[in-house]
Amino acid sequence: MEPSKPPNLSSWCRYLLEWLQRYPEAAEIVRGGGAALSHYCAHRPTLDCDAWWKSSPQPHTINLAREAMKALAAARGAAFKETQWGDVLSFGRSGARRSNPNLVP
Repeated sequence: MEPSKPPNLSSWCRYLLEWLQRYPEAAEIVRGGGAALSHYCAHRPTLDCDAWWKSSPQPHTINLAREAMKALAAARGAAFKETQWGDVLSFGRSGARRSNPNLVP
């Protein structure tokens, strides 16, 4: 089964995936959760864009993911936030304004 771009991908997730695909380091990031499943079959819309590291996380790959989320947050007028629990690193955003869902700087 070949993946296809899902029509119900959130604008947040779509922007993030389009931003990451421009960089070879993104090959070390494995998509997961509902956003990944949506590429293979009909699935409910989700705002999350879960991912894991393909192997041990490398500093340059972590920084790429961090910079992608910072750019996404800034483009949407949101605050970037980073949290860590043990070896789990999470990048997120809060306080986003409504804007053009097709915005990709």
